[in-house]
Amino acid sequence: MISVRGNCFIIEADFVMISRNKHSKITKMGLINDMKRIRKFTLVLFLLCLTVGCTYPLQQSSSTPTLVEIETALPFVPTLMDTETPTSTVVPEIIQETQTEPAKPTTYTLDVLFDEQEKVLQINEKIDYLNLTGETFSNITLVIPANHDEGVFVLEQIAISDDEVVPVYTIDGVKLDLQLPENLQPDKQIHIELVYKIQLPETRGVLGYTERQINVCDWYAFIPPYDRESAWMVNEYHPIGEYLVYDVADFDVNIQLKEAKPDLMIIGSVPGQQSDSTWQFHAEQVRTFVWTASDQYQLLALDKTPNVVAYVFPEDVNAGWAALSTAISAWHLYSAVYGAPLQENLYLIEADFYDGMEYDGLFYLGFDYFERYNGGEKNYLTAISAHETAHQWWFAAVSNDAAKQPWLDESLAIYSELIFYETYYPGNEDWWWKFRVEPFKPTGWVDSTVYQYDTFRPYINAIYLRGAQFMDELRTTMGNEAFFAFLQAYYRAGSGKIMTRQDFFDLLAQYSDADFQPIINQYFSE
Repeated sequence: MISVRGNCFIIEADFVMISRNKHSKITKMGLINDMKRIRKFTLVLFLLCLTVGCTYPLQQSSSTPTLVEIETALPFVPTLMDTETPTSTVVPEIIQETQTEPAKPTTYTLDVLFDEQEKVLQINEKIDYLNLTGETFSNITLVIPANHDEGVFVLEQIAISDDEVVPVYTIDGVKLDLQLPENLQPDKQIHIELVYKIQLPETRGVLGYTERQINVCDWYAFIPPYDRESAWMVNEYHPIGEYLVYDVADFDVNIQLKEAKPDLMIIGSVPGQQSDSTWQFHAEQVRTFVWTASDQYQLLALDKTPNVVAYVFPEDVNAGWAALSTAISAWHLYSAVYGAPLQENLYLIEADFYDGMEYDGLFYLGFDYFERYNGGEKNYLTAISAHETAHQWWFAAVSNDAAKQPWLDESLAIYSELIFYETYYPGNEDWWWKFRVEPFKPTGWVDSTVYQYDTFRPYINAIYLRGAQFMDELRTTMGNEAFFAFLQAYYRAGSGKIMTRQDFFDLLAQYSDADFQPIINQYFSE
């Protein structure tokens, strides 16, 4: 069988009899004795073990982990590999999407003067937007997420191209509606300049500061995606869940400290360059650019994987190694299962706030997970580290309307946790369901919007936990081969795009002729 001994997987026999979680839908549908399916899944795990090698174990020591060299690297291919004589089962064809040259994205240039003492950002922003929508616009709606709290965002100037005339605009919450002096035709470019100030609030969150950390997320004005049916994709701010929708864009960000502070570390969504008191970042084809600063961060990095690193507080180094090991393992696993990530780097940041939050190339993990870490893999630190890493595929690459269809990334991210445990800790699937899902007795529709919830737990139960159950139902109905082939295809088709429920189910139908309507009726409101 496949077992975990010390720091790696040991292959002890040709086959392993792995019983899927007895509380999952497989048991409920009477399929627990489908041994042929189990053998297929075993060999899928075997391929994955070869892909990731005997490497990246969760560490429980504060010393630097030692990695085992990867000698075999096989691509993950979800095909039937049973030793029995093949049957007449129809293998779904993997649809090859036509590769096209990506259109030139919007470019944001952000020059920031950072008064660390007063926690004030003075920002000069330039937006170069090419109209690739096929529509003609007399106005453009910008999103200014920092304006959802009073007193944080102050617009000082706005201009279009080199026009000295102040354009007409209105601000309503997080929306800035800009009337154009002349229509913006298809395939034409517009240049917008803004000058504004952000007074960071003292708060535990993604835009604010504490004594330990400064977080600057969802801080700049941006142009949202455009949908011909719903126009500009701008959602109202809501405190539960997420509400912003982002297109891919390029970023040039320059952050200058007003006063030098040698011990301050600034980490952005991509690697940056520091020169004295100035940090420069250049990011291409990303959804967001965020940055964080602290004089207390301790960098954790492994020579073998310099592209995935962690920044944690000094008292949490031991737990930090465990979180980093999980992120590295998950990074390699998801690269094999779903496809190569769009970004080359990933930064894990210990957050001085609760829970976790994902962005391009960077995710936060709440300090409470580190404090409660008890060693081993059966804990939230491990599960959420795997979850947030998965968002580099299901958010950063394949995006969706986070307010109206949040299940499209969250159900995939939480189900990726189970795939992580199945691969690295086989036998813990039952524990995962009992730990992450069953105690909460989740109810609610998977296709709920964030606006249907005023408290956190019911939202999590419906979108995340019921979403995991829904994904497991799909997998059981389709079988492993078709299920993983579909996920790979969905990742390829959706990378760099905004995907919808219709896109999801249209592609799903190409990988299975099963009747999914009973599952949809069980989990979806319509």
